[in-house]
Amino acid sequence: MACRLDSLKIDGVNFLLDAVPYLAESSSDVRIVLVGDGEFTTQVASRAEALNARYGEGRVVLAGKVLDM
Repeated sequence: MACRLDSLKIDGVNFLLDAVPYLAESSSDVRIVLVGDGEFTTQVASRAEALNARYGEGRVVLAGKVLDM
């Protein structure tokens, strides 16, 4: 998912992160990659860290800001 981590997009990002437990149970190969930054970067990073601790390191990857996709 590539988007700004701002108030207009955070609900979609949270929806995707909420799906990680279900995706992790269905396949050990599932990875979520989030590209972008914004006012909610710290919140998203905390959720990603907790999900990775529970479901395996690298399950949720935060790529950060990318200037040219």
